[in-house]
Amino acid sequence: MHILIVIYSIVDLHPTVRFIKMNSSILAFVVVVILVISESNARSAKRKFLDEDSDDDFFADKRATSNTVQIISRCTSIIEGKDALGGEMTGVPTGSVRSAAACAVLCESFSGCDHWSFSKESGGCWLKDKPSQIQDNANTYTGTCTKSA
Repeated sequence: MHILIVIYSIVDLHPTVRFIKMNSSILAFVVVVILVISESNARSAKRKFLDEDSDDDFFADKRATSNTVQIISRCTSIIEGKDALGGEMTGVPTGSVRSAAACAVLCESFSGCDHWSFSKESGGCWLKDKPSQIQDNANTYTGTCTKSA
């Protein structure tokens, strides 16, 4: 056992061995420092991300300072699979729209319109102000609107 300690002491005194040991110690220290810094940066970035709600605050401020606009829709009833035959508004051409909701909005734009029909196949939108006959039709939607004042 004493022989090994003496050999280790002799080898340890050799300048090349001491240089390698010193460089590996420095390298290990640098790696540890980099890991600690990156972990610290990751924690602070995560904390900043979780704590930062500046976008929410920004929009809350905008909502608080803007005027509130109340939207009242006249056409709120949409029924799938029904078609209102007849009763089209006079002088209003058949519109072509992309959805039943768009047809409802189109009906809202005419004060006399109180119901409408929309064809899924053709995109046709028929605005109505006179009584219609309701029939089943899987390819259409119909809806009702309250009269404008």
